[in-house]
Amino acid sequence: MLRILLSCLLLTIISLPCSCRENRNPGNPLLRIDGNVTKSCQILSYNALHIVWSPRLRLPLAVAYELTDTHVAMCDAPDAEKRKHYNFATDTSVKNCPEPYEISFSKCGYSRGHMAPAMDMKWSKATMTQCFLMTNICPQDKELNNGQWQSIERKVHQWALRHRNLIVVTGPVFKTTQWLPPRRNIGLPTHFYKIVYAPGKQRAIAFLYPNTPPQGTIKSHVTTIEHIEKLTGLQFLNSLDRKTRRQIKQYSNYNLWDQK
Repeated sequence: MLRILLSCLLLTIISLPCSCRENRNPGNPLLRIDGNVTKSCQILSYNALHIVWSPRLRLPLAVAYELTDTHVAMCDAPDAEKRKHYNFATDTSVKNCPEPYEISFSKCGYSRGHMAPAMDMKWSKATMTQCFLMTNICPQDKELNNGQWQSIERKVHQWALRHRNLIVVTGPVFKTTQWLPPRRNIGLPTHFYKIVYAPGKQRAIAFLYPNTPPQGTIKSHVTTIEHIEKLTGLQFLNSLDRKTRRQIKQYSNYNLWDQK
């Protein structure tokens, strides 16, 4: 009887929408993120998000998720979850997770930037709740957050309908170690990256933006996964065979993605 009660309690804890489990091997191997950097990090698995969390910087270094055409259809449906019903929250199960007030425009001059955007998580209450946890948030320039970065998020949302299945990874870059004012106990990213991979087309693209008001066009911020790996010390898509992995990581063509 005791064993049954303990099993039920464990299942209840695992299913709580605001809790995560440490799991270095997500269900989809394409979501796995490698690299020496991860050895000092917590690897968090939520319902949809797989996160590399830095207790030292108090920020996610990478947030990965799968986005399918079914997810997009559910997110865009009239009965989808509404963003206005959700608030930012700390995840008390994660070491050094900030409180929402620690990253706010009025307090530090930076917006709370979702790494996995709410528009891709509206398909369930659990995924929306977890999307608003501070483990999915970085301090991001307000103009970037509300401008071209949001435009890229919308493009990825549309690309999922065209490609039916995408792997999306987003996170900060620290070219130099900076700290968020005024308390300076949370990392301040110098840049942000976004990686998008379409398994069905064996095609990938990456973007890199300074954490400042955006300059130039979206196309001018295209880079390669290989470059992102050099900047972050992380490794992506390592479950692919070596030849495919090399081709995908060294090549990005925005025109192939943005064609109608």
